[in-house]
Amino acid sequence: LRTFEHDLLEIGDDVVFGSRSYFITTDTKEAQKIRLIEGCTVSDRCVLLPGVTVHRNAVMGSGCLAPKGFEVPEESVWIGNRQGRPLCLGEGKPGSGAPTLKPFGKAQYGEASGA
Repeated sequence: LRTFEHDLLEIGDDVVFGSRSYFITTDTKEAQKIRLIEGCTVSDRCVLLPGVTVHRNAVMGSGCLAPKGFEVPEESVWIGNRQGRPLCLGEGKPGSGAPTLKPFGKAQYGEASGA
């Protein structure tokens, strides 16, 4: 994870990161917060531009490019990019109340903790 404006990055509980991803919160015109809501996953080699919000339990798969102001819907799955936008692999079930704690978190914190 690489970012320079740490105060413009909001990270919720149980967020999972891959490697070599860039979060760019500022462009030539303005600075906007990037929000990672609880339980989301940002995989390897993702680039998130200013104003992106990755909602609860959404997945940004390898190589995603999220354009400025992009909203990743709850529990949806995205990968790569085509013409500057990620490709949707699954729309998910918003509001299902699925837990945010992933298997790694359960192993790390114990089965009793969490969602």
